[in-house]
This record gives sequence, C-alpha cells and structure tokens, in this order.
Amino acid sequence: MRNFIVKNRLREVAKEKGVSPHLIAILLNVHYTTVSQWINNHYQPNNNNISKLLDLLEVNYNDLIVVDSRTNVRGIGNAIQKRLDELTKEEKIPLYTTAVSKVTNRPVKKFNTKIVKELKELEKKYKNEGEDKIEN
Repeated sequence: MRNFIVKNRLREVAKEKGVSPHLIAILLNVHYTTVSQWINNHYQPNNNNISKLLDLLEVNYNDLIVVDSRTNVRGIGNAIQKRLDELTKEEKIPLYTTAVSKVTNRPVKKFNTKIVKELKELEKKYKNEGEDKIEN
C-alpha cells in the first residue's frame, strides 16, 4: 500500500507572484496563523481555499500542490535498481542481447532475458513480502 503525502508550494509561489501571507489571509478571510500553517505545510488548505489560492496566484493546481508517494529513497524501485546495477556493473552481465527478428530477419537489440527474469522475480518477491524482508 502506498503512502501519499500532500504538500503545497504556497511559500514559493506567493513569493514568485509578490503576494504576502497577510494579503492571502485578508483575501481568503482566514487568520494569518492559518496561512502560516499552510506555508509551513503543517496543514493544507481545504478545496475551497485551494480554489481561491489558484485564482489569486494565477497558477494551476499542479503548480501549487505536490503529492509525494513516498517519503524516503528506499522502496521497490530503489531495491530493483540496485540489483540491476549489481548485475550489469559487478557481475558484468550485458543489459542487452542481440536476437534475429522473426518479422524482418534482421538483428534487433533486446533486454537480456536473464536480467529481466531476475528483476521481475525480485519485484514479485518485494510486493509479496515487503521491503523489510528483502536483503539488498
């Protein structure tokens, strides 16, 4: 299961647009400390206030709101990348192999099936057992 963290870029966007937190508080009819909490990402504005902020700052949603799916550099992608690096750099297994196309009868470059199989197995194991059970 993924953990999603919603953050905003209110501090950066307001500064870029020359809009102070005090002005935001006045125009959105909220207390200044509420805006301060938003700016520091302690709390997030509700949908109504986000809509007002988007209009005030003349930005789109993706310029203001950021969704992080993970908060650290660990995870399935990182673990599988480490294994890919080990296979190609330390074990010197080539990432690509050449095969003859059945359609064109010409050589084509393909991912090495040995690497693909091992990485797919690691991905499956990771999803079934979780990152804490897998040694890197």
